[in-house]
Amino acid sequence: MTIGENLSEFYGKPVEDFEMETGIQNPTGIVYRLRKDWDSQHEVPEMIEKFAADPNASKVKALVIGAWDLEGDDSSSTVEALLAAKDTLKGLEAIMFGDVTYEESEISWLEQTDLGPVINAFPNLVHFQCRGGNSLELNNVKHHGLKTLIVETGGLSRSVISDVVKADLPALEHLELWLGTDDYGFDGSIHDLRPFLEGAKWPNLKTLGLRNSVIADKIAFALSVAEKADASSVQVEGKTFVLTGTLHNLKRSDAEKQLASMGAKIGSGVSKTTDYLVAGEKAGSKMEKAKSLGVPVLSEADLMKILGAEVDTVSEAGGSILDKIKVLDLSMGTLTDEGAKALFENPKIKNLDKLDVHFHYLSDEWVEKLRGLPIDVDVADQQEGDSYGDDEVYRYVAVSE
Repeated sequence: MTIGENLSEFYGKPVEDFEMETGIQNPTGIVYRLRKDWDSQHEVPEMIEKFAADPNASKVKALVIGAWDLEGDDSSSTVEALLAAKDTLKGLEAIMFGDVTYEESEISWLEQTDLGPVINAFPNLVHFQCRGGNSLELNNVKHHGLKTLIVETGGLSRSVISDVVKADLPALEHLELWLGTDDYGFDGSIHDLRPFLEGAKWPNLKTLGLRNSVIADKIAFALSVAEKADASSVQVEGKTFVLTGTLHNLKRSDAEKQLASMGAKIGSGVSKTTDYLVAGEKAGSKMEKAKSLGVPVLSEADLMKILGAEVDTVSEAGGSILDKIKVLDLSMGTLTDEGAKALFENPKIKNLDKLDVHFHYLSDEWVEKLRGLPIDVDVADQQEGDSYGDDEVYRYVAVSE
């Protein structure tokens, strides 16, 4: 599926194209879109300069940037023009950078640039949305008023995911990333997404969208709750322990030696024969394996109690974003029954007000099971995978090319 229509509404107002000849006639009633079309005689940077020079420019609260080029050039000159106009347009509260349809450019062909300076340049900004992942960066973002960040791509790079994790956005309430597929630039992993799933980064977050994702099942599974072990009742002798992640009070090798001296067996990988997983900071794939097998998980603090050692700094295995958000959006991706089962069996899913998984690959059985959850669930737009005579089923995200 591609994006076939421009925005008709943005930030609660209708969107209309800006006309150089007439200028800003209605600065508060509509949102103007600045874009280059096939018949345009003007470049977008020129339009921005003209727009910012209008007597009504200071009254504008929202702005949409459409196609900045129809030949494949990046958005750097448009960004430069927007930054040059920041004093005149300092009243901006909402920006959509990249309202581009497939007739102008497929989403995965769009060439972006570093949009971090755009976010930082407008002190009143509460909503920032962009489309296109090629060459996209969100470097050094620091904004204490931004409440909504939306990044729409057919394939989001690991570097941009890292940029978002590093961003200083304490007021953020709505975070939405279109992860896409590795065919069009997605090169991340569940490990890269762990800060989003553990929930410590954004204290005010209410909505998390990890949409349009080829790893929707893995995300659903990574949200699963690990079985916590009671450290006071742990038997060490004869039991198999696996340690993973970073420990802050002692080296992992030293912890293994101490457990071994108490009669424990030390395993290298999590399996059905593992009795306990000790999970430090950034526990990674072994934590996911422990969840899938029901292996009890111990934190570093639990380990220190078992060893009878003093605790200075403790790393925990990580919390759950489901303890704080009200809306989880995994829509537009390749979610299957496996992911639906993980969501359904997750006790924390009932903390939500809404679960959105529309555009999915679920069976009728699992559609009905999710509908039975005691929360608002969107399971519309059921898809069927494609098969080409082999045993493999091919599933596609909603927006990629």
